[in-house]
Amino acid sequence: MTCSGLLAAAPLPKTDSRVPLYVPVEVGAKRVMEVKERANEERVETVKAVDTKDGMTIVTLDRQADGRELPPEVLGASDTGLFRLASDGKKLDPPHRILRLPARPGDKWEIRVPGETLRLTHTNEYEMGSEEEVTTPAGKFRAVRVHRKSIRGDGRVSMDLDLWIAPNVGVVKVAGKLDGEDHEQVLKSFTPAPKK
Repeated sequence: MTCSGLLAAAPLPKTDSRVPLYVPVEVGAKRVMEVKERANEERVETVKAVDTKDGMTIVTLDRQADGRELPPEVLGASDTGLFRLASDGKKLDPPHRILRLPARPGDKWEIRVPGETLRLTHTNEYEMGSEEEVTTPAGKFRAVRVHRKSIRGDGRVSMDLDLWIAPNVGVVKVAGKLDGEDHEQVLKSFTPAPKK
């Protein structure tokens, strides 16, 4: 099943509170990812805000890379999946689905992203994998594997990655190729939100 960028522009689905969300949803929760090929760069994401809009849980993440501030990222989570709503400080229209729920191995979709040049235009192809146990420095997680391939308008593959996404935590591991080079990120630590 393929979903083009035009179809993805439909209203975001509502959240079913009985289904776990694949992102932390409490203000103050903190994830630290270790980027292996960059001299063990650390990327820190802290939940800054959580809102609900049209039944979807909207999570704003403050981000840092080795102490440098990065633009916030905004994710939307529901019982139908996980969506990137804004990245690098820019709203994504349509939102980019990065996980489809319920998770069914073999489900496929794509998002076409127009750019100012052929090089910047690209298509993100996604395919659902199975649920797997993933071991990271932060511990063991049951996570759904999603394969993502990004193909530029000139035909060059700029990203060919597997992402493992765990309920209530988010991405716990990324492995594959980024611009032709080996790329790996693992969850180094996860700190739940402080108790109120």
